[in-house]
Amino acid sequence: MSRTFTNAGLFGLTTTTGITAVPLSIFCRFLPTNAGASQLCGIWNGASDTFDAFYLETTASSASVRAVTAAGSLFSLATSSAGFSINVWNTSLAVFTSATSRDVYLNGTNKGSDTISRTPSSLSRIAVAITGKLTGSGAMIGDLADITFWNAALTEEEGLAMHLGVNPRHVRPSNVIDDFPLWGLSSPEPNFGTPARTLALTGSPAKNNHGPATLWTPKWAAAAPLIEAAGGAVTSPYYAYAQQ
Repeated sequence: MSRTFTNAGLFGLTTTTGITAVPLSIFCRFLPTNAGASQLCGIWNGASDTFDAFYLETTASSASVRAVTAAGSLFSLATSSAGFSINVWNTSLAVFTSATSRDVYLNGTNKGSDTISRTPSSLSRIAVAITGKLTGSGAMIGDLADITFWNAALTEEEGLAMHLGVNPRHVRPSNVIDDFPLWGLSSPEPNFGTPARTLALTGSPAKNNHGPATLWTPKWAAAAPLIEAAGGAVTSPYYAYAQQ
């Protein structure tokens, strides 16, 4: 399932965060209903109206997605090389490797990068469909699902696997700190990374259909890659499913 956000009065917040520094990665599935700017999800300093955060957003100028590092209301932006599609499910992965390295992937590819040095401070909570500063702003107009945070820098191949349907919490599971499927069955929404840190919803965003994802756990040999590639081409999103 997913949650539908239609205005600035619909959003989700936690009261803590388990990640406060790089490296980290953020993933979500999103179904936008317009090409406007939207807040997707991120980790924020919730005690100040200064922008200090790592977050994913869409931008109206090119219908692209951006991985943003904000510190003292100064911004370093990695922007996808292509635009997202309206009224269909898209995926976005932000990878913050260091203070001088951030990448964003749209639908498993369309990479954008940025290397301007930026380090947020006093990160304290997760925000969904809104900025997470003290006075929240912005909105997500559309559906969100499978919001996941890792304390590791994921690869492009892992982002593509999730775009093709692999459940995010099955990718580097030991590094999954927060995972909100957004099933729409209860508020607060459960967290399959850190169960005690649930996502409190404001405004009762409606339950909707889920994005395209598998319901089973792919299995592979411990030494095998998540994506099997030959000559640079992806040949299988799941690699040796049902190996024991």
